[in-house]
Amino acid sequence: MAINETNIKRLREIDTSLKDFKGLLLEHLSLVLPKADYDDFAEPVIEKAFAYKEQLEAERKTVEALAKTDMLASGDKSYDGNGYKIIVMPGRVSWDGKKLDGYMVAHPEITPFRKVGNPFVTIRDIEG
Repeated sequence: MAINETNIKRLREIDTSLKDFKGLLLEHLSLVLPKADYDDFAEPVIEKAFAYKEQLEAERKTVEALAKTDMLASGDKSYDGNGYKIIVMPGRVSWDGKKLDGYMVAHPEITPFRKVGNPFVTIRDIEG
């Protein structure tokens, strides 16, 4: 199963909007407010704009989680596209403090003390 490109493309759109949020805000203000009315209406417009930014950030978290889930489900180890490098990292191995790898070779009965974490996914912005 391949990774869902729609989620990766939406992640790029959200990241682009968040990076240029100040420009988007200024553009929005210039379109909706005559200069003379700026003082009377600026606060509600800015509140609306920041509410939109919060909405984008929340959606980004959701879409990022979907992209990570898709990546794990695909079985692929990496993905490079839409300005992202996505890498599946293997789960980490940890031991109880007193146990050592070498000791396990000689004493396989300690193998139940070995713990392996779940794999995880990283998403790196490679466009800028």
